[in-house]
Parts: sequence; structure tokens; C-alpha cells
Amino acid sequence: MPTPASPDPLMSGQPSRAPASPATSSPAPTPAAALGDGSPRTTDLLRAPAPAPTDPVGPLAAPVRLRVDHHRPDLPVLGGTGASPTLSWEVPTAPAGWRQVRAEVEITRGPLGDPTVTETHSLAGPDALFIPWPGAPLTSRETASWRVRVAGADGTWSPWSRPAVVETGLLERSCWTARPITAPGNARTDPAPVLVRRLTVPAGTTAARLHLTAAGVYEAFIDGVKVGTDELAPGWTEYADRLLVQTHDVTAALGPGEHELAIVLGNGWYRGHLTWEMRECVYGTDLWLLAQLELTGPEGTTTIGTDGDWVWRPSNVTANDLYNGQSTDLRLPALGTEDAESAVAVLALPEADLVPTALPLPTVVGELQPIEVLTTPSGRRIVDLGQNLTGHMRLTVVGDAGRVITLRHAEVLEDGELGTRPLRHAECTDRVTLAGTGTADHPEVFAPTLTQHGFRYVEVEGFDGDDEALAAALTARVVSAGMERAGWFSCDQEDVSRLVENTRWSTLHHRAHRLPAARRAPGLDRRHRRLRPDRPDAV
Repeated sequence: MPTPASPDPLMSGQPSRAPASPATSSPAPTPAAALGDGSPRTTDLLRAPAPAPTDPVGPLAAPVRLRVDHHRPDLPVLGGTGASPTLSWEVPTAPAGWRQVRAEVEITRGPLGDPTVTETHSLAGPDALFIPWPGAPLTSRETASWRVRVAGADGTWSPWSRPAVVETGLLERSCWTARPITAPGNARTDPAPVLVRRLTVPAGTTAARLHLTAAGVYEAFIDGVKVGTDELAPGWTEYADRLLVQTHDVTAALGPGEHELAIVLGNGWYRGHLTWEMRECVYGTDLWLLAQLELTGPEGTTTIGTDGDWVWRPSNVTANDLYNGQSTDLRLPALGTEDAESAVAVLALPEADLVPTALPLPTVVGELQPIEVLTTPSGRRIVDLGQNLTGHMRLTVVGDAGRVITLRHAEVLEDGELGTRPLRHAECTDRVTLAGTGTADHPEVFAPTLTQHGFRYVEVEGFDGDDEALAAALTARVVSAGMERAGWFSCDQEDVSRLVENTRWSTLHHRAHRLPAARRAPGLDRRHRRLRPDRPDAV
């Protein structure tokens, strides 16, 4: 029988379920936090309670919520800014009538691991939002710790804020010694390729940074553990003009010794279906990866970039598409096997600009439990999440080897059946073939992360269990940009509160694809009418 899979419910009125074991069927990769890069907790956006009311009138306090560009406050910014980021802060309490007249920003900066130069900059005026970078432009691989204090007309200075940290990635094309690599012969309908590099980390390594982007979407793994919390990275841009680069701190994952870096590529917007015409390979026919791992120690920096020393092999993702869904065969090793490896092909560095990811990418921001299992007039079973959302389902299950479980997604019901008519040609269907290795304590896990859907209802076929077991086995993972919740609302009029809550969910739904550039909910092939995601006026 399937095993419950969800943590605590995230919305009022949702039934509680016992958490499942985090284990997956071996040797599946292990989802993990971002290996120490300061990524926000994935459930904050749905679960965050309203902050306690505070009185802004009081003694002049140190500034808080220091922020770089549009990133979340009070978190390190790693590779997510250019040479001259903007700075913002808030003053939590001040005397009645107080107004900022001046500010001082102290910056301690230098190469990665050695920020030793301290400079202080005086700023005049009341502005505390998106202040231009006051110092000399940052260079590639530079770390800067900054703090701020403010004063009003009486000249009294606040205490210094706690420091915030910003670190640049590779800002110049000349910093890239890596070259894109592709999996020769891998087509859109083939299993998702895994590009692999085995490496030895020298003793004494003090810092490790992984810079990467791709044509398609990717998930990176070190020794089977996922790097970061991004979904569908690097996002959708006009690939011929601009490619978003992500940087991860992987120091904790790369101790001295042997390791394997494996990166799965999905079709995404680059090679998958797009527009109501279900066009294929709009941007290209070959997925490629550009990655550069830099290991820093007392003897200098060792660089391991994508090149001819990498290999590729097929994964257990047998099909993937943003419109049609994902199929996974758990009987196969998730990241492939060495005996299936082939040589990669090396490409020229793209002419497009390689730019930092200055806005938060989509991530899992929370989870929802089913509220009901319905039986349709035709006898099919449909799980109702009680809320329209963007994301995918997570299934934990015990079953026989070879059993196929099918999940079909839709936003509405029509005549009591799953409403697929509005989807047009988009299948919005995920399939998993079980390996038969799951137990009650360690069930098999399926979470299709190379696709997304917009849905409230999920029709399930092939699940061997009653309605209670089915509800316990499924969890909806809500995907949206890694934002921070800024407002809460409630009143004694239930309809008004529901209206406001609907607008919040609409924002979550939209932001899953608005950042960095994609539009509209997945699951409707009428979406993505424009094929210039970063140019709304262009087709």
C-alpha cells in the first residue's frame, strides 16, 4: 500500500498526513537544499505567518533587511548581480517625525576568501531603496560584505546594521574557459541526457563554485545529491541574445577525494513544444550545457569546465515536455550507468550575452494535500487539491515492478470528468513505471521536475490502493518564483477574504513562469503566443 508523503498541511482546512521517509528507490538522486548557498526554505512562501505588529516609533534602530537588487533580504547573494548592484535597507524604528538625511555604507571587499579592503561611502538624502553601488564596480569572483548606518537631521547615527554579503560570478566572457557540450544523437523524444564529469578535489580546497547555464533546462547533482533548489533553470530567455547563468556554492559537497558531477538536461522551452500550434524545437534541436567548476585553495584555483573530457549517458526520464508532461522508469538508474556512456561534442561559446540571474528563479514554495478523492461518472478516480496551482505532484508508492501509474492534470471538471478540452493538444500527463523496490518504510518516489502543470484536479490510473491510500500517497508541490511574502489580509467577510486569497494564488501561479521570462500557466497550449519572452513587443 502507498505511504503518506507530505509534511504538515500548508493551508487551513487541509487534512494532516504523516510524513513519509525521505528515501527514494536506489539509486535515485537525492533532492537537497542548495548545499549551503543560502537559498530560502522552500515552504516559506505558503507557510509564513503574518509578522507580529510592531510600533515604528521608538529609538533609532540599526537598519535591517539589507537587500541587493531584487534578491531576498538578509541572504547572501551569490553570482546574482552585475558589477554595480543596487542596495536597499529599512529602518525598523525611529523617533516620531524622523526622516533619513544621510547614510554611510561600509564595504569590505576583495577576492573570494580574502575580502580585506574596507571603504566607507557617505550618502546624502532620504533614499533607502535601490541606491546605486557607491564604490568602484565589482569584478568577477569578488566578495563584498556591506553594512549601513543612517542619521536624521539631528546628526545622531543609528547603530550599524548586521553585514550582508554579495559575491559576483563570471562577469566577463574571458572568464569562461569552459565550452558548451552536447549529447550527439539525443533527440527531443529520447531519454533526457545526463552529462557527466568525474573529478578529484585536492586537499586544502577552501571554496568551490559551480557556474552554469544551458540550452534547455537542467538539474545538477554532485554524487547523486541535487545542487540548489531551482526549478526549470536557467529559465526562458531569447537564447540567441541572452543566457542566464546561475552560480552555486558547492564547497560543502566537494571534500577532498573523488566525486561525480552529473547534470540532467530537459527539453524545456528550448526544444520542447511551444504555442497553440505545438511547435517543436523552436530554438534548436540539440540541448547543450555550459558549466565551469572552480576549486580554490592555498595553491590557487583549479578550473574544471565542460569540454571533451566529459561524457553523456541516458537518464531514467524517458520523455519530458512542458506541455505534455514527463515519463520516468524507476527500473532504470536515475542518472544512468557508466556502461552506457558516450563521448560528448564540444561547441563554440555562444554569441549571446552570459548574464547573472538577477531575479529569483522558480522553486518549490510549498506543498498541498488532497482534500478529496472523487469517482467520476465513468468510474475514474480524480484527486481534488482544492486549489488551482502551478507545479507538479509527488507520488510515494509501493507496487510491483513494471506497474505504470499515470497522472493527468487539469484545472476544471466538465460533466464530472477531468476537463481536458481547454488544454487543446497539451497532454499534461505524467507517467511512472515502478521498479518494485519500495517498502512501507522506504517507498518509491516520483516527482517530475522537468515539467510543470497548471491544475487543481489529477486523474490517477494504475494506483493499487483505496481512496484513502491514494490521497495519502500524493502531494502537490507548488512552484513559483522564490519570492518573499509581503502582505497578509483577513476580514469578517468570507467572500472578500477569499477574493484576496485568490489574487495571492494568481500571483503565485503567474510568477512561476514570469521569472525570468516565461508567461502563463503550464497546461494550456494557447499560452506562449509570443516567442520573444524578454521582449513583449516581439513575436
